[in-house]
Amino acid sequence: MSTENATILCNATRWPLMVDPQLQGIKWIKNREGDELKVIRLGQKGYLEAIERAISNGDCVLIENLEEDMDPVLDPVIGRNTIKKGRAIKIGDKDVDYSPSFRLILHTKLANPHYKPELQAQCTLINFTVTRDGLEDQLLAEVVSKERPDLEATKSQLTKQQNDFKITLKGLEDNLLSRLSAAEGNFLGDTELVENLERTKKTANEIEI
Repeated sequence: MSTENATILCNATRWPLMVDPQLQGIKWIKNREGDELKVIRLGQKGYLEAIERAISNGDCVLIENLEEDMDPVLDPVIGRNTIKKGRAIKIGDKDVDYSPSFRLILHTKLANPHYKPELQAQCTLINFTVTRDGLEDQLLAEVVSKERPDLEATKSQLTKQQNDFKITLKGLEDNLLSRLSAAEGNFLGDTELVENLERTKKTANEIEI
């Protein structure tokens, strides 16, 4: 499975939506989260009540095997449309206590799903589809891990470091764009903004090296 996909899945600021026709991603996340993960399928008996409990308790919920049509009652959850200063969320006609620890992971087996634009804007789409190149990389990694486990460990460490750099850079860029859009007049007078710009430039140069 792609280390980059796993990193994005664990660090995405929006709810991740896994496109996973070969079910590699869902096996990985179930193994990673263990018994703490609440696995739900839309339409199963009592699924809405299970989601409400998870939201209040701050659990991690995996909604698996999604089709292209989502239950509209979940729109506030997917859009994080909280009320009462972030302390609750409205599901149907019920105000549900909202824990900041709550996490949601969406999953589909569809190879080429077509979701409405609103859903795509509210989620981070992660494509776990196995390509020929990806399969070759996996097989090569298996061989190397058996023959030269030291090389495989080094490769995994470097890949994680590269992905961490990308996440850090993305955060700096988002912060920089936010400050630029809010800046008034001559932004060169904003010391923190200029320092952020220099920090972003330095980090980008380090990643290129």
